[in-house]
Amino acid sequence: MSLSLKPQAPVLIIASLETKHEEVNDLVDRIGRHGFQCEIIDTSLRSGGVQLDGKGKIAAMHACAQSANASIRRAMAGGAQVVVGIGGGTGAQIIAEAISDLPFAMPKILINTMAHDMRPDTADNSVIIIPSVSDLAGMNPTLRQVFENAAAVVAGLARAATFHPHISTSPTIGMTTLGTTSRGADLAKAMLQEAGHEVTAFHANGYGGKAFTRWCACGAFSGVMDFTTHEVTRVLFDRACNVPSDRYQAAAKSNLPQVVLPGGVNFMSRGPLDHLSDEQRTLPHYTHSYSFTHIGLTPDQMAQCADYLAEHLTALPTPTIMIVPMGGFSTEDRSGGAIENRAGREAFARIMESQASSGFEVRRVETHICEAETAEAAVSAMTELLGRTSNRPRPADAHTHDRARHMTASR
Repeated sequence: MSLSLKPQAPVLIIASLETKHEEVNDLVDRIGRHGFQCEIIDTSLRSGGVQLDGKGKIAAMHACAQSANASIRRAMAGGAQVVVGIGGGTGAQIIAEAISDLPFAMPKILINTMAHDMRPDTADNSVIIIPSVSDLAGMNPTLRQVFENAAAVVAGLARAATFHPHISTSPTIGMTTLGTTSRGADLAKAMLQEAGHEVTAFHANGYGGKAFTRWCACGAFSGVMDFTTHEVTRVLFDRACNVPSDRYQAAAKSNLPQVVLPGGVNFMSRGPLDHLSDEQRTLPHYTHSYSFTHIGLTPDQMAQCADYLAEHLTALPTPTIMIVPMGGFSTEDRSGGAIENRAGREAFARIMESQASSGFEVRRVETHICEAETAEAAVSAMTELLGRTSNRPRPADAHTHDRARHMTASR
């Protein structure tokens, strides 16, 4: 078959027709067998066979992504309901940028070769990743099966989208958590739910923090319980950091009351144990899972984390209460734990207390972060802040900034 543009079709296919013409043809045909027409958005760089240098290529990629985004939005206004991208290395990056700010509720699929880690590009939106398994270099039996399955997924989403075009955007309490703090976070969550609050939790692993930051901005939260600020260790001690620069100012920028705890601010996460360097093995550490080893921070490093957090949390005048659990900041930071660090906790608390002000209060508790008493202190502080701010108007952009674009698909 030959490609044909179908204006106002329910399914959008995004790909470079210079390099993926055969693959697009095949997928359009398979989606058509399910009864859906497709509109094609071409993301070809159109270099005319000329090899672009690094800066030239990157500029062309950004321009292509912006053009594709504009085309997608025009198609959405005409009734498009599902977006499907097909791309290898360069193509997948262009597509990821083009769909990055599309409505959260709009189904988005990216069929790609997994040439690079897609998490930084897709962590703050809902994108279904389908590995192509074989390279996208012409059709073959493997790719035909992948496309057959993808077409069925697309058809199911297109049908469902007709009847469920929206998701709830009622404000919830935004929370951060990790496995090493989850017992305490779960207790706090249950207490908040018992008090009538819904809670949306984010995995504080860098990628979850990116989504958490975006959700703060788009009006999804009525308050924030940043239970696990572990991502500060990635900002300070991890070269491959994916944490947004405004991660710890996101709540304040949206004028959200926030309770903050130093969950996980006592270790850095590294790869499997047998991947550690000889120097890293001399430091306090333990195996968290097959893939991760946690290395305890020094008291000086924990003080650096406190300095960084204090600088960011006090930069904007928003009611903030920090709860410092002196019994330990994570599961193995406890009496007899593998990375127990009393000196580090004390250094952290002293620096935080030195930054206390009328809008930034620091409260020590003697319990561990995973104990009920800590959760009770955090929930009590959250209830107090919500009571203080219940009659205070939030900035208009906290309600409207990208809510329609990010949280609800307008169809």
